[in-house]
Amino acid sequence: EKQELLDDLAGGKVNILVGTHAILSDSVAWSNLGLLIIDEEQRFGVRQKEKMKRAALSVDVLSLSATPIPRTMYMCMSGLREMSALHTPPIGRVPIVTMVMQREAAAVREAIEAEVARGGQVFYVVPRVEYVDREIAFLRELVPDVRLSFAFGGLKDLEQRIVDFTLRHSDVMIATTIMENGIDIPNVNTIIVQDTQLFGLGQLHQLRGRVGRSNVQAYALLMHPEPSTLQPSTLHRLKVMQREAGLGAGHALAKADLELRGAGNVFGTEQKGSFGAKEVGTEMYFAVLQRAMVYLQQQREAGVSTDQLHLQGDDLMQALGLADDTALLDMSNQIGEQ
Repeated sequence: EKQELLDDLAGGKVNILVGTHAILSDSVAWSNLGLLIIDEEQRFGVRQKEKMKRAALSVDVLSLSATPIPRTMYMCMSGLREMSALHTPPIGRVPIVTMVMQREAAAVREAIEAEVARGGQVFYVVPRVEYVDREIAFLRELVPDVRLSFAFGGLKDLEQRIVDFTLRHSDVMIATTIMENGIDIPNVNTIIVQDTQLFGLGQLHQLRGRVGRSNVQAYALLMHPEPSTLQPSTLHRLKVMQREAGLGAGHALAKADLELRGAGNVFGTEQKGSFGAKEVGTEMYFAVLQRAMVYLQQQREAGVSTDQLHLQGDDLMQALGLADDTALLDMSNQIGEQ
């Protein structure tokens, strides 16, 4: 059946193909690929995305993400990519009440009992599989009358467990980050995430988005250990989650993530980190990068192979029209002295 599909795809008999990263395989041949839509773009690596774009010489690419990775956000803000943002929520949708707090049994009990009392269900998320048994024992003692279930990757009956939970066979599901994407259960309107210091901003936002998928007020409890045990950067990340809790907060979170983790390497595969912008500042780096792109485009139009361009030092500054930029020269000298 798979081979038949591949043959039809290569023969142009398939108009739309929906698939996972398996369509990146070398065995997949396209007849006339014209549009590539990448959903949950933040889950793909640079090499995977570039391989998809190289599948045809002329392909329009539409990338979708609630929380773009720093490299993608950086490219959009610098003008390397175009970006559109959807700010209008579905009718009736209300913001999720987000509470970032130190782990506290009483708060967990109150949140679970309140949700179950109004006929709802709860997601209880941990960062690692080995934490599941610990939390099951904790909840059995804390809320003995509440029906518990669990789910994580690798379980043979995982799909059935999700179906049973959707059918309300249990009140609380203890799960790993497998809940991060693709789970849409309108009756689940409280999520409790433990050990949030082990999650990134994008992950926390995606997890928070698993609730509040109806017109019912939803709640997200993001819990962490004693603050004195956490890194300052971790505390800052959690404060951002508390601050950016409104509808359509993904865009603001992505910009905050860019500031926290760095933009990555525009010309490489790293999707986070600081590569050039840290030394001279983001705005100046953007300005120099854009001038370099204009210069390369001019050279291509003049018939010059960019492979032959190996400019350095004063020659590079002159070519990019930066020789008279005293601020940049001063900065360059300072870096050179370091």
